[in-house]
Amino acid sequence: MHRIFNLVGVLCCVTGAALIVANVALASLGFDATYNFGDPSQFEFILIPFWQLGLAIAFLGTVFVLWSRWLHRGSPSAAHSPAAPQKRHQ
Repeated sequence: MHRIFNLVGVLCCVTGAALIVANVALASLGFDATYNFGDPSQFEFILIPFWQLGLAIAFLGTVFVLWSRWLHRGSPSAAHSPAAPQKRHQ
C-alpha cells in the first residue's frame, strides 16, 4: 500500500513542479497563466494562477510521500527488511 501512496505522491510533486515551471515560462513571455474555476457563461471568473495550483498539488504530493514512508516504517514487513536494525540478544 505504501508503494501506491509513494507513486501518487511523486506524480503529484512532478505535476506541481511542472505547473510552477510553466507559470514561470509563460510569465517570462508576458502571458498570464491562470485557471478559471468560475462559470464563464454566468460571467463568474475565479482565476487561480498556475503557481498556486502547482504549489497546492506539490504540497499534497509531499504529504502522500511522507505518509507512504510512515506506513512503510510501521508495517510488519519493514521489521524484517535488510535495512532494519537487528536486535542483539546477550
